[in-house]
Amino acid sequence: MKRTIATVLAAALAGLVLHTGTAAEPQKPAADTTTEHSAVPKPRANARPRPLSGRIAEVDQVHKTLTVGKTIVYITSETRITKDGKPAVLADAKPGDEVGISYVPAEDGRYIARSVRIGPKADSTPKPGGQKPGAPRSTGQH
Repeated sequence: MKRTIATVLAAALAGLVLHTGTAAEPQKPAADTTTEHSAVPKPRANARPRPLSGRIAEVDQVHKTLTVGKTIVYITSETRITKDGKPAVLADAKPGDEVGISYVPAEDGRYIARSVRIGPKADSTPKPGGQKPGAPRSTGQH
């Protein structure tokens, strides 16, 4: 009786080892990190836009991100991108380009770009005559 039980247990153990060793389906990874970053993050409720400027350190076309300094900003289909005052796409951004970004924090802590300006800020020099637009003019009489 003991020998029969031992034989049955050995056969069951051998079958279990063979079954898991030759599984027809590949095992899935423990955590799927590719979908975690590809989902469009939702902005926090009542989040106010924040400014960010500097030079682009990295452009990630796969995850649709721009890195400025140590800050990673996600680009969405709603992000308005301009370069030299004209509409642009993420592929137009290159490391080293000057950039100005307006972003909002997402519910998960990531930053979502609302607008991206690639290139230097528009020239804001005063008009000839030393007057700023909208400034009151001096009549020269006191």
